[in-house]
Amino acid sequence: MQDSDALQRFIFADLQIRGELVRLNTAFTAVNERHPYPSVIKDFLGQALAASVLLRANLKYTGSLTLQIEGDGPVSLIVAQCNEKLHIRGLAKWESFDPPAQFANAVGQGYLAITITPNEGERYQGLLNWATLV
Repeated sequence: MQDSDALQRFIFADLQIRGELVRLNTAFTAVNERHPYPSVIKDFLGQALAASVLLRANLKYTGSLTLQIEGDGPVSLIVAQCNEKLHIRGLAKWESFDPPAQFANAVGQGYLAITITPNEGERYQGLLNWATLV
């Protein structure tokens, strides 16, 4: 993560609530400068990148976490990856110049894959049918 990016943990002890906030200004801008994404695609990719940072920040190993959403809709692929230094990269593929603003409609039927790739040891992957999430 760059200087203007941040990951902040918080806790409300009296309410037994804890969480994390993520801000991806510089890193998100860098990802978007490499690809001419429409604004809807930028929103989807930004959400996936933020999710990958939040998930990766809670893991205790060196290596990367990859979040991949693949479907049969106008937005056929979204990939977001984050490593132990919280460096991110991502990409999206879409067929329509005006994809639906609703994520489920844009992706269609498909799956969500989360892959944990440690620098040492075995890779782990979880797959979930996208229809069970929407």
